[in-house]
Amino acid sequence: MDVRIARQAVLRADPPLELWAVLDEAVLRRGVGGPEVMAAQLRHLVELGSLPHVRLQVLPFSAGGHIGVTGPFVIFSFPRISDLDVVVLDHLTSSLYLDRKEDLRAYSAAFDRLHSHALPHEDSLVYISSIAGTG
Repeated sequence: MDVRIARQAVLRADPPLELWAVLDEAVLRRGVGGPEVMAAQLRHLVELGSLPHVRLQVLPFSAGGHIGVTGPFVIFSFPRISDLDVVVLDHLTSSLYLDRKEDLRAYSAAFDRLHSHALPHEDSLVYISSIAGTG
C-alpha cells in the first residue's frame, strides 16, 4: 500500500507528473471492497482528475470492442529525452519493458485510438461521479 501512496504523491509534487489515462468503463463498475469503498475510490478518481495536469477519460461500454482489451499498458514519455520513452506491460509476477521505436509507435497509435473513442475529459469526470452516486 505504501508504494501506491508514494506513486500518487508524484501527482502533487512540484513540478507534478503529467498523467493522461483512459479507463475502460468495466474498471469503474467492477465492485471491489463493497459499495462504500468503490464510491470512495471513484470520488478519489474525480478529485485527482480535476487536477490541471491530470487528464482522465472513460472508454464507455458503448464504444464496443477496442484495442485495449488485449490488456493494460503504460507509456512513459520523456519530452526532453525521447530515448528514455518506454512502454510497460504488467503481468502477474513481473513487468515487460518495451523501448524499441516500433513498439513505442504501435502503442502510441493504440493509445491515440483509445482516447479518440473515449468520452472527453470533463464528460468522463461527470460520468465517474454519476457511477459513484455523487453526480
